[in-house]
Amino acid sequence: MVVREPALAKWLNSLADCPLVGAEASIKLSARGICGDRFLAAIERSSFDWDRFHSLCVSMQLPEEHLAPLSEAFKEANQVGFGFEAEQSRVVYKVYFEFWDRLVREIRTDPRNVTPRPLHLGLKWEPAAPGRVIAATYTCFPLLSIRGILSRLSAFPDSDSVSVRTTRSVIDRAAPQLRNDSFIYLEAGEECTNRRSYDLNLYKAKCRVHHMLDLLDAARAGYGLPEQATRHLETVADQLLGHIGGGQGRDGNDYLTVYYEIDGLPL
Repeated sequence: MVVREPALAKWLNSLADCPLVGAEASIKLSARGICGDRFLAAIERSSFDWDRFHSLCVSMQLPEEHLAPLSEAFKEANQVGFGFEAEQSRVVYKVYFEFWDRLVREIRTDPRNVTPRPLHLGLKWEPAAPGRVIAATYTCFPLLSIRGILSRLSAFPDSDSVSVRTTRSVIDRAAPQLRNDSFIYLEAGEECTNRRSYDLNLYKAKCRVHHMLDLLDAARAGYGLPEQATRHLETVADQLLGHIGGGQGRDGNDYLTVYYEIDGLPL
């Protein structure tokens, strides 16, 4: 994938000197259609300072009143993610903070304390409408067993939705590849929206997209999308499957997102 939006390409290019922890693209399926122009890059927070981060966000029209409160989160984060989503003429920019090191430190201090706690903080905004910034908190359920994950999924408002059914099937297929009985499992919520979603990190299973292609094609059919929508998934069939997420979006509708690993920034 290549970024064709000049402002965004310039933004990503300005990060080219920073150590890249990982990069993912993703495909989002819903009854509204398929969106495949989505990207996220993770960079070690220690590789740049607050002033540089601040300047980057200002250049992408994130309002100052939303930036100032992020300084403490920036200090705590071990990684910072930069991303975008483009659908027709609509472009959304994203920044994320990851607090994995803090979570690991807390668990090692008290292994019995598996209380859910924030793992990511994210902000999303449209440069065309920078006054509307949406904050999202991603809560991790540490060391949650597969049985526990399935139980959490069953508690979602529509536990028989396309996304939840598909995710259960993906878990059944991926679980035998694990050395232990756990995936990293998150749930996300946003301020002032109806979003209630989940994210399942599948990297430990070392699956490729093609291992789940039939399940994803069934999801495509479940959303009523034409067969040609599967072709986008087929083009990335050999990529490492990173995450699968879904649930209820801020519009109240069910969705499923498939994240896969890519190499480098899309420039």
